[in-house]
Amino acid sequence: MSATGDDLKGDIHMLATIKYKPGTLSTVLPFVKAIQDEAAGDPNCLRYEILVYEPTDSLVVVESYKSKAAIDAYVLPYIVCETPTQDVQTYRRSSAHKVLGGM
Repeated sequence: MSATGDDLKGDIHMLATIKYKPGTLSTVLPFVKAIQDEAAGDPNCLRYEILVYEPTDSLVVVESYKSKAAIDAYVLPYIVCETPTQDVQTYRRSSAHKVLGGM
């Protein structure tokens, strides 16, 4: 596999683990479920599941997409910033930062 993933073929599956501060699942979960609801409307998203492991204060998101192009179109806007410094500063002031435990 190349560093860019350009050689990936077929369905692509991803796992993301999200750690949150103890006792804040009820605050975190609505944010993740909102993304899940949006993904459900994307014809290129084959699967978006949220698995909660409360004893470890973490959840796992399981995602499947039809292609790398589908990931680029849907996922990258959530993780690639035009101005990373500004976005990190905004994140640090946000509720998500306080709940997820900071960067």
